[in-house]
Amino acid sequence: KEYPKPKDRQSFEKELDALKVILNFYRRHKNNAYFVPILPEHYRAADFTKKEKSSARGLKEEDLKRFLSALKENYPNFYVLALTQIGFGLRIGEAVGLSWEDIDLGNRIANIRRNIAWDREKQELFDKKRKNGKVLEVAIPEFLALELEELGVKKSGYVFHRNGELLKRQQVAKAYNRV
Repeated sequence: KEYPKPKDRQSFEKELDALKVILNFYRRHKNNAYFVPILPEHYRAADFTKKEKSSARGLKEEDLKRFLSALKENYPNFYVLALTQIGFGLRIGEAVGLSWEDIDLGNRIANIRRNIAWDREKQELFDKKRKNGKVLEVAIPEFLALELEELGVKKSGYVFHRNGELLKRQQVAKAYNRV
């Protein structure tokens, strides 16, 4: 009765990862010489073959051009956002968190300070520090500077928004996936 029911159990790999975390905690805090006893035989005994991790997928240059042109046609409000991500090398949340105070078009420099995240408990968006906590200072590429100048009619608040409301990372990701 006390064991988890099959429908409640996670995959073997997830349960094994949880066990590794527990055993590594013991090793770090009690006995540094302790060896985590996860062996290839454990996978064979569970009749489980460890999946190879898929390599990171990237777009080729011609695919990127097609993506951007389709994005400009179907979701023009996300086109400059995608260019900003490409030009600065940002995550979606960091690009959405970009405000006009962070951008100096005269000197062609932008400071990436925050990330936009979703608070599940409060059911609202909030801004927080970047993942590594550091302010990233980047040069604004020429192709992006032209688009930002055109977009920058209203130079207060967040650069990317929907009628003054913050964008959710999921909204942007859905648009990208549709394209």
